[in-house]
Amino acid sequence: MKKATKEPLSTWKEAELLAKVVWGVTTIENVTTARTAIEQAGGLRLLARMSEYSISRLDGLSPATAARICAALELGKRAATHAPRTRVQTSSDVAAWAMGQIGRLEHEELWILCLDGRNGILGARKVAQGTAHGTGVSAPIILRTALMEGATSIILVHNHPSGDARPSASDVSSTRLICDAARAVGVPAADHVIAGPSAEY
Repeated sequence: MKKATKEPLSTWKEAELLAKVVWGVTTIENVTTARTAIEQAGGLRLLARMSEYSISRLDGLSPATAARICAALELGKRAATHAPRTRVQTSSDVAAWAMGQIGRLEHEELWILCLDGRNGILGARKVAQGTAHGTGVSAPIILRTALMEGATSIILVHNHPSGDARPSASDVSSTRLICDAARAVGVPAADHVIAGPSAEY
């Protein structure tokens, strides 16, 4: 699968914030190091779950740097303890989220929304990225992410750079595969939404 050259803005914003916490400045080198750490951890949410020692073993991070990251992430968790989770009740709710997040990208991305028992979003994770014409789908990665988040159910979300939200034959077959696998591990896939004009299926 050919890698796209354009990265989602949210990844860079997270990396910039982490660079500010660790080094106080957002040079290209610092932001790149921060972004690498986030990617090696599997995302910011999983980075927040890592021990100080594990973080110190990520590329470019010293024990002192890991300590600062842990402290910053702990403050963030405490600040968000009582924040209400965003709830998605309908496919239209998911479509609105998808359009804002990935609807204008020039390559395809597949995300999963991990939900609690009341359809609150526990986490949103990119699990695959492709070209303008498609993206590879890995059911094990999707299910592992859902289980690590403690999800009760998941929603699949991806975009069509063409703007046509109609599912392709590949979309349908991969959705069936993932739904069957998710059902088998007790974390059902409740929906699959495509970001586009008609925005859902």
